[in-house]
Amino acid sequence: MVQQVEATLEQYELMIRGVLQAGHVYRRSPDFDDYRQELRLMIAERLMAGETLTAQHNNELFRWLLWRLRDLQRRSKRHEDRGVPLGEAPEQVMSNAAFVDAEATILLADLAKQCRLAQPLQQLAYDLMQYPDDTVVRRCHRLRVHRATYNRRLQQLRHQLQSVWVA
Repeated sequence: MVQQVEATLEQYELMIRGVLQAGHVYRRSPDFDDYRQELRLMIAERLMAGETLTAQHNNELFRWLLWRLRDLQRRSKRHEDRGVPLGEAPEQVMSNAAFVDAEATILLADLAKQCRLAQPLQQLAYDLMQYPDDTVVRRCHRLRVHRATYNRRLQQLRHQLQSVWVA
């Protein structure tokens, strides 16, 4: 029975490789074998359920497998984003991050007071303190500036803070 399933799944290898390539998962990717095995299992489940699937020119199966691959990639990405570095307890990581964020916010506020920033740079500094992990797009939208202007002001702020920090 196992050899029969293996022989049947060999027919779908070309399609599985095509799905992986369409999903930008290549042989050098560390997840290549895992995703390949998951796709093989999905095909095996459908075959065991009694569906008749053609291994060649089956656009519906290809789209379904690609959709499932993207689900697996999203799930993997979400898991990585929530992951905790090995060797550290989650509580320790959270307390370290909170301490570093609080210390950086206090330091940035002190430096901003010392160098008497212009209004746009002051707004940028306070926005950086209030939303330290925000994306550039959201920050630009909130400050109502273009990304090039944001980058120029960020460079000016960095230069002024470095001059105060060194002095």
